[in-house]
Amino acid sequence: MTDSLEPDILYSEKIEHLFFTTARSYGFQRIQTPVIEHFEVFNATSPLNRDKGFWVKKELKPAICNINFDVNNNEVVSIIGPSGCGKTTLLKIVARILEPDSGTIFFKGQNIFNARIDYPIGYVPQNHTLLPNRTVFQNITLPLELKNKNDFKFALDLLELIGLKDYGNHYPSQISGGMKQKVSIARALVLDPELLLLDEPFASVDELSREKYNLELLRLNKILKRSIILVTHNIEEAVFMSNHIIVMSDRPGEIINQIEIPFGQERNSEIRTKDSFFSLTNIVRKLIKDNSNE
Repeated sequence: MTDSLEPDILYSEKIEHLFFTTARSYGFQRIQTPVIEHFEVFNATSPLNRDKGFWVKKELKPAICNINFDVNNNEVVSIIGPSGCGKTTLLKIVARILEPDSGTIFFKGQNIFNARIDYPIGYVPQNHTLLPNRTVFQNITLPLELKNKNDFKFALDLLELIGLKDYGNHYPSQISGGMKQKVSIARALVLDPELLLLDEPFASVDELSREKYNLELLRLNKILKRSIILVTHNIEEAVFMSNHIIVMSDRPGEIINQIEIPFGQERNSEIRTKDSFFSLTNIVRKLIKDNSNE
């Protein structure tokens, strides 16, 4: 039996988004299973690669393993789990900021780590990273300028869609934290990506503002119809925003459950008062608590 296993490409026309896949050998059995698996083959002295592992008594431990999920068109998928379980690491892998030590992500049947393919994504990190010497509108148009594109009509549309039409000439220091995050989202969308990655975009705002921005983001996506992967620590936000939720275990982070959310595409504040909403938040909370090392 050979030890060399070729990756198995998992793709169908009905599900045109992300697949994580690799193949592993278990003893005398040859098994192919769709996962991201951490084999500790990276150079831990590299600051970039160190983000995928951590040291325990001089032994390098995996950050994430056994990851397998897909994202459908115009769907919001939330990733939630204990602090330090690898949610941001996973998002960075999808964004191609990091590369898995084994396993692959397929986008519409193509390996995203093939530099030749056009991988249209927008990425919003935890911190807004707006340039302080550029106005709100200039921050939104920065990706267009870097691509030598001069058509700013969509950027103007986004400015209005995020409710900041009257703030285009303001500087980041002149707007609130929630507004800065909305500018970051608009900047990530200005190149018209098919996939939007959000890393705790509203963690810095109060609970009432978070609920307001959740509604605004869903309203925006109802118009733009993008697929979204949302990393969050907030269980209520995950249940309210998502079509399905990926629950991760403590380190090393792996998927312990995927929960379908039965509220359909139309969401409003009344959903938060339903018994089914409270039941789902309790289910997610118990899963996280039961799989936390703390």
